[in-house]
Amino acid sequence: MKFKPAERAVSDKPKRRWYQFSLKTMLVVLTLVSGGLGAGIAIRSHQQFCWARAVHYIEESVKSGSLDRVFWPNNPNLTAEQKEAVRLDDFHVRMANQWDHAQWYPWERLWIDETPPPKDNP
Repeated sequence: MKFKPAERAVSDKPKRRWYQFSLKTMLVVLTLVSGGLGAGIAIRSHQQFCWARAVHYIEESVKSGSLDRVFWPNNPNLTAEQKEAVRLDDFHVRMANQWDHAQWYPWERLWIDETPPPKDNP
């Protein structure tokens, strides 16, 4: 004749249902979810900042008035004002391209130099 013990052994773990979880598991999952959401928000914020800088430089390029220029920057027929507009336009286009590229490669944002090139004094 077999008898069942009245008490369970100390090492026996109680069976859990599928929706029961430990506190440690909950803390790990919440940490991972909050870290992922925080990283997503930071990436999106960085992309918006870079896009705003790119748009700023595109607008500055349009304001420089060099859209009607001859597309040869060393053209001897250009006046000093036109040469300055060409120089600034080239700078603004280059900056817009760099900021647009930095949206997807965030580490490149660290070495974008926004100082305009010096004026040529012949």
